Amino acid sequence: MAGFINASEISNIKSVFQSLHDTFKRKIIIHKTAKNEILISSKINNNNPLFNVNSSGKKTVQNIPVYLETYARIYYKTDQIKELFDGGDNAAYLSVPISDGEIKIVLDEQAYSLLANVEKVEFDGIKCRTKSDTAVKGLFGPQFYHVYLSREQ
Repeated sequence: MAGFINASEISNIKSVFQSLHDTFKRKIIIHKTAKNEILISSKINNNNPLFNVNSSGKKTVQNIPVYLETYARIYYKTDQIKELFDGGDNAAYLSVPISDGEIKIVLDEQAYSLLANVEKVEFDGIKCRTKSDTAVKGLFGPQFYHVYLSREQ
């Protein structure tokens, strides 16, 4: 059965969405889990091949932070406080601490592949943590990935 949209039209529509993404994407920094490197220092090499140990070495563990730069579209939910606390009956709850709103980032497939084992995401001087699982979006299959973030306090 023939489809309503042929393959060339599908690729044209996908390229329009990719062009939209490329137009509005901004640089983000992904903070991944730090790498632990064990450094062994020794003046004399006294290896014991039976137990595979270096008897004269001093072991130190060093955490090396991992930062990756990629691009994403960023959407701020700016009116969240106004929507929740517009005066009226909700005015009594203004002393309750609330976040400054949630933030959604939209990643393409290449940027999404970097998002595994993420501790923090940083952009515009704001550090955020992931708040939700990834939602896969696309008109004709997976093309973009939506992730909701919450600001670090």
